[in-house]
Amino acid sequence: MHLRNQNGFSLFEILVALFLVTLIFISIPSSNQTNRKNLELALDDIDRAIRFAGNEAILRNSLVRLTIDMNEAPIVYSVEAANDSKVLQLEENEKTVTSLKEDESQQKKIAQLDSQFQAVPEFEKMKRELSEFVSVIGSYTGNKDRLIQEGKLSLYFYPSGERDSALIFFSSDTELATLEILPYQNKTTVKMVAYDMNSPLGMEQQQKAIMQEMYSEWLRE
Repeated sequence: MHLRNQNGFSLFEILVALFLVTLIFISIPSSNQTNRKNLELALDDIDRAIRFAGNEAILRNSLVRLTIDMNEAPIVYSVEAANDSKVLQLEENEKTVTSLKEDESQQKKIAQLDSQFQAVPEFEKMKRELSEFVSVIGSYTGNKDRLIQEGKLSLYFYPSGERDSALIFFSSDTELATLEILPYQNKTTVKMVAYDMNSPLGMEQQQKAIMQEMYSEWLRE
C-alpha cells in the first residue's frame, strides 16, 4: 500500500512535477529562436518573389519589377509587369539618376513609370507581406551608390535574364541579415550577423556600422 506523507508530496509526485515543468520549458521556443525563424521566413519570401519575377520577365518577354515598400508595417511587396516595351528606355534613363530630387518633375516621372506597370495576377495569390517582427532597413542597388532606407525599393528583371544587383538589409530584434542579388545569376546569397546585446552602441548604431561594412565588402567582390 502506497503511503502519502500528510505534510507534503511523495518523492514520486515531486519528480513527475519536475519532469512536466521541464517539458513545458523545452517546448517553449526561446526569443532568439523565434526571431531567427521570422527572419528566415522573410528572407525565403523575398527570395521566392525574386525567382518568380525573374521567371515572369523571361516568360512574358517583358520588364518585370519587384517592389518592397519599406514604409509599411508590416512590410509589403509586389511583383508587376510592364505594359509596354517602351518602359525599358525610360528605366534606362532612370538608372542615370544618382540622387533623388524631391521636386514636381521627379514625382511626375515616378508616377509615369508606375503607370506603365500592372500587378501580375498569379503573384497576387501568393503571400505579399513579411512578418511584423521583421523590417527591411535599407538597400544598396547596382544602379545607385547610396543607401536607400525609406520609401519603395524597386528591383527590375529583364527578358534577357539580367536583373538589378542589390544588397537588401533585413532586421529582427536580435539579428541583421543581408540578401544579395546577383545581376546575371538566378540565385541569392544570405548572410546573418547577431547584434551585440552587451555593446554600448544602440541597435541603430550597430545597424549602420554593419551595413557600411557589408556594403564595402560587397563592392570589393
